[in-house]
This record gives sequence, structure tokens and C-alpha cells, in this order.
Amino acid sequence: MNSSLNNTTDPAHRVAVITGASRGLGLALAQALAADGWKLVVTARNPVELAAAADALREVTTVVALPGTVVDDDHRAHLAHAAAELGGAALLVNNASTLAGYDLDGGPMPTLAESPLPGLLETFEVNVLGPIALTQLLLPQLRERAGVVINLSSDAAVEHYLRWGGYGAAKAALDHASGTLAREEPQLRVWSVDPGEMRTRLYQEAAPARTSPGCRCPNPSCPRSAPCCASGPSRAATGQPTCSPPLPPARWGPEMASPSLETGFDFTVPPELSAHAPAEARGLARDGVRLLVGRGGSNEGQPTVEHRVFTELPQALRPGDLLVVNNSATVPAALPARLPDGRPVALHLSSADPDPRGAHLVELRRPTASGAPAYLPPEQNPARPGLRLTLPAGGEAELTVPFTARLW
Repeated sequence: MNSSLNNTTDPAHRVAVITGASRGLGLALAQALAADGWKLVVTARNPVELAAAADALREVTTVVALPGTVVDDDHRAHLAHAAAELGGAALLVNNASTLAGYDLDGGPMPTLAESPLPGLLETFEVNVLGPIALTQLLLPQLRERAGVVINLSSDAAVEHYLRWGGYGAAKAALDHASGTLAREEPQLRVWSVDPGEMRTRLYQEAAPARTSPGCRCPNPSCPRSAPCCASGPSRAATGQPTCSPPLPPARWGPEMASPSLETGFDFTVPPELSAHAPAEARGLARDGVRLLVGRGGSNEGQPTVEHRVFTELPQALRPGDLLVVNNSATVPAALPARLPDGRPVALHLSSADPDPRGAHLVELRRPTASGAPAYLPPEQNPARPGLRLTLPAGGEAELTVPFTARLW
């Protein structure tokens, strides 16, 4: 557990409230906090699973387990009362969530056109209104202890995945509420965290056809799998490919709520400086690309923004500046492919992992003798919906829908 989170309040009065704590990430967080000496108020909708989880947690720490749903007004009041009885909440983890507002029963996530309105209403109540309402009740306790609020989000909040519209819209609303709360309650630390794909029942219900070995493991027995990022945007390596920390850098926090950062560095990119194609397609060398230089504390204390080019980096640096050079190797991310007419093409993978549907973000490029695929201008690019490509070892790929002018 990150020590700065442990310093949130007096060790004798560290109380955490965790929703959705009977399994998956919620249970993993509860186990990690219990091991660090936190008293817990845990809740989940399934009373049998919650009771089993609470019994195990009580072997380590003080636990109050209250089955119920965050949508219920009385239940939220009981959670807040239980936290106060233990000494007052210093941490709230809003982890409870629903995919579609009803049991999918092995079926696919619904499109927006197919989504039953009662299901959408339940999705927003569980994923947005419940967390906000519970936060409201616990704010007096959290303020007194300069506490932490962690809202579990999803990449569906910012990516437009097919059939994830209702869930994604709810998580986007939760993200927005998190950012606003961080501004309105500067004495608190408020984080909206996307844990990524994890081997949990919720994820398997959403994507039953996906295999799980590549997903992160929420089990705290995995090295450093505790919520190490709850108090800051740090991530520790685990040394195990399937068990990386479940909480990546948070989307919101005190520094994101700083007016000097949020407003001082606002700027408009001039049209002539907007790049819509790779450097080589615009007749530029790689070191001729644009370099954005932002500084604070200059020009009578006002932040400044300069538009330069990469070759001007030496002129942009000042005595005392820290220059960080990333010299890590790049993993090859292009597959040799052939078009239906037999012509060779390079299929460049622009996303490290597939989305919940199993789809990658890709770009068609031109093979070269050097092995580094080159940019393929639009007038030469054969990409179109339904285009099928032949890959090595009998594999196939099909382009479905355009993402941008270059990406599919």
C-alpha cells in the first residue's frame, strides 16, 4: 500500500468504505487495505458472497458488512452511519457497477437502439447517481480527515465501443462528476481510475468470448497488486505479465484541479500547425516535427506556450531544466499482409491490446526494403469496410469501420 495513502489520517482512525466489495477488484482492494490495518465498511448486492468475503476479512481487521445496493437511500445512510461508528471514513471507493442494468444471462451487451430504458436508468443510478449520493453522505467525514475518493471508471468512458454506449455514457458522467468534485473539494483527493481489462466476473459477463490470460489479475497476492496508485499517479512494475497493478494513473486529482494548470495553458492550435498526416507525408524529417514548449512562472508569473520545431530543442532549454530522454526499444507492430489481389501491404497495429470486442486499431502501410513500413497516401490506400487481408500462418484480418482518415 502506498504510504501517502496510509498517512491520510491517524492510523487508529483509518476507515474505508468500499462498494462492490464481495469479489473482483473491490474484494482485492478490501484485502489490501485490511492488511494495512484499515477498518472496513463493505457492501455488495449478493449477501452470500459478501458474508464469505467479510468473514475472511475479519481475520485481519474490523469489518462491517452491509448487503444492499447503492441505489437504495436507506442503505447508503446505513453505510455512512457504520463508517461514523468506526471513527469516520477517510477513504471511499465507489466500485459497485452494472453493465446494462439487467442480467445479460450470457447474451451480448445491447446497442443503444436495443437498450431497455429501465436498464439504462438502472445503469445510470448504479454507476453515477449512487456514487454521487454516497459521496454526499460521507463528505463531512471525508472533509474532516482530508480524505480520498476513488471512483472506478472505464476506457469505455472515452472510447466509443460498439454496444457499450449506456455503460460508457454512465462512466463518462462519473468521470465528469469526479473532476468537478476535485475542484469543489480541494481538501480532498479525488481520483477517477480506469483499471483496464481485469480477470473479473463483470468483465467476463461483458465479453464472454474473450480469453482471460492477458487481463490483469485483481488478486492482492500478485506482487504490488494493492491499490498503490490511490494517492498519486504512480505505477510499480510487478515482474509478472498477467498481474500488473490494477490501478493505473488516475484521471483526476488535486493537480488537475489547479486553475493555473487548467486555464493558464489553454491555447488554440493554428490551422497551419495542425498535422493530419505523418511527418514524412508532409515532406518533413522526423526531427522537423512540431515541438510544444510550455512554461510556468515566466512573463510576470503567467504561463507561456510556444510553438517550435524539434530541431529547436537546444534553444528552448534553460539552465536548471531537466531533460528526460526515452531510449526504450520499440516493439515491432506491423504484420506482413496481402490484399485480395495478392499485392503486399503492411498491417500496422496501432493499439497494444484489442478492445472488448476483440478488435484492434490498425493502419495500412506500404512495405519497404528496410522492413519499416512507410506511410500510404490516401489516394494509394486500398482500405475500405469489409476488406479482408491474408496474414502469415493462415491468419486473416478484416477492416470494419474507419476510426480516422488513416486508422481503422
